Amino acid sequence: MATTVNNRLEPALLDSMKAGFMDAAGVDPSQMKAVIFSLVFAVILIIAAWIGKQILESFGSGGIESGDLIRLIISLVVVVLATLAFLGWF
Repeated sequence: MATTVNNRLEPALLDSMKAGFMDAAGVDPSQMKAVIFSLVFAVILIIAAWIGKQILESFGSGGIESGDLIRLIISLVVVVLATLAFLGWF
């Protein structure tokens, strides 16, 4: 979707938008995007690790069975990968 928006904007407008962002923020927009993506990626992995730890602790204490453990771990991996793919799309 971002590529269709960029295709509709004139190159001079894109260049002026980048220059304006550089002047105001002091960093290149692509560098800022990479930093924000890295931070969000790290937060998602930390939350996923915490959820995984909770699942394994519940399994260890007998709160869930092995079939539920496998289902929950697969669900967690799918949600994390889908979220990261969605973020990478932008």
